[in-house]
Formats: sequence, C-alpha cells, structure tokens
Amino acid sequence: QCFNAICPHAGCFVNFNISQRQFQCPCHDSNFEENGVRIDPEHCPSPRDLDSLNVDPQRLKEREVWVEFQNFLTAKVDQIPKT
Repeated sequence: QCFNAICPHAGCFVNFNISQRQFQCPCHDSNFEENGVRIDPEHCPSPRDLDSLNVDPQRLKEREVWVEFQNFLTAKVDQIPKT
C-alpha cells in the first residue's frame, strides 16, 4: 500500500515515527496509523485519512513498485484531485 506523503490537512509532509509505528504531521499534529487511517478522527485536524496511491499490479509482480502519483486538494473531506 502506498500513500501520498502530504498531509490532507494543510499540505505539510508527514513523517513516519518508527517507534510509535505511525505517520505524523509536524505542522498541526495530525497522526495516522500504518494503514493511513486517522488516529482519533474527532480531534485530528486532517479532514480525511492519508491519500492512497494506485499501485501497478503487473509491476508489483515483477518486484517493482510503480504508483500512479496524484496530488489532492487539502482541507477537503473528499479526495479531490488537483488539476
């Protein structure tokens, strides 16, 4: 599973905290589980979970990870692609 490294809240880059096994946004304290789901959604500044990126299944069989990269609008509940 692949995620866009940009927080859906305000566009900051998230980090992965190895010891806590979670993604963390350093800007406004949005935290996400390893599967990209918001931790404590009622209090998380991010309006949605981390944005997943589509992985090419054929390349994955060849032991390569290719993704269809897409940026999405921040501060929106729905995942709206940037154009």
